[in-house]
Amino acid sequence: MNRNSFLKLSTLSLLSLAMIPSGFSADYEEATRVKIGDEAPQFSATTTEGEEFSTEAYKGKVVLVNLFATWCGPCRAEMPMLQKQVHEANADNEDFKLIGFAREEGDSKVKPFGKKLGLTFPLVGDTERAVYDKFAEGYIPRLYLIGKDGKIKFAAVGANEAEVPALLAAIKAALAE
Repeated sequence: MNRNSFLKLSTLSLLSLAMIPSGFSADYEEATRVKIGDEAPQFSATTTEGEEFSTEAYKGKVVLVNLFATWCGPCRAEMPMLQKQVHEANADNEDFKLIGFAREEGDSKVKPFGKKLGLTFPLVGDTERAVYDKFAEGYIPRLYLIGKDGKIKFAAVGANEAEVPALLAAIKAALAE
């Protein structure tokens, strides 16, 4: 990338940040139904691979719920990080499960999306927002860590490299409980 391209990209990035409404935090809070310390909502779903998943079946285990959409840029950016730094790092741990729910999208979009990004953790098309609406009214991507006690241990809008240590620490702490 040449210097002019870099400057244009940097300027666009700064302008994008400046356009974020000052009430974002308040809007996010208002659109959030489940917070840290709350009891996790109960749900069940069938993954794009035909596996049945339910919070009841994972009671006593740690579950990281990823709420995303295939068209969402920040979602697409966070998914490879979740694959490598969270799923692969915990793949051999029977007490941990990462599962992604695509808001308002069906398996016909979600399955190829997962393959394209090389995702091996389970994905679910949440066409009717059946799972998403239990957690929030707006904003994606979102992450919710459900502890062994069924309570929310970590919650975030998206995950970026700067937030990974906090997410990994929360997973480690929840697994140790």
